[in-house]
Amino acid sequence: MKGIKIIFFLIALFAVGAIGFYATNLIINGNEAEGKSMADQVKQNQSNVAKARPNVEGMKSELTKSNSEGAVAIKTTLLPEKSSGGQLVFEVVMNTHSVDLLRYDLSQLASISFGADINNTGTFEWLPTNKDSHHMMGNLTWNGTLDKNYKNIDLEIIKIDNIPSRKFTWGKSKAIDEILSN
Repeated sequence: MKGIKIIFFLIALFAVGAIGFYATNLIINGNEAEGKSMADQVKQNQSNVAKARPNVEGMKSELTKSNSEGAVAIKTTLLPEKSSGGQLVFEVVMNTHSVDLLRYDLSQLASISFGADINNTGTFEWLPTNKDSHHMMGNLTWNGTLDKNYKNIDLEIIKIDNIPSRKFTWGKSKAIDEILSN
């Protein structure tokens, strides 16, 4: 009798595992009827990301700038797909192993200029997409009047990990000109 209980238990365990695998596969792949393997789905997703924002992950991009001073590394990427003539959106990624990043409100620590003096006509909004105290990511949005005669765009973030100033500079480019024309 004990052997039959073990067999039924193993069958039930297998059935639950199979249903879980099927459900997970359906959720991840979206539609199992497409017949695409997980590897094909990942390749397609990577291709879509590359088209939307080329050369961001793992490669140098004219839209991505980095600063690794002190114990906090900061990477900023100007997002043309989210920006417009009255708004610039930057993806900000901060990584550390020793500083509590939750204490920083980037909307209060950021300023922007267009190759001249700091532009005080706009406002910043910081929307973290995660709230991990050592690995934080979010969108820093500047709403204001963009200078169409810009020489460059300078995003300055101050006082992160006692570093007085970190400047991220984007030179004049076709990608930025397209944002300004919207």
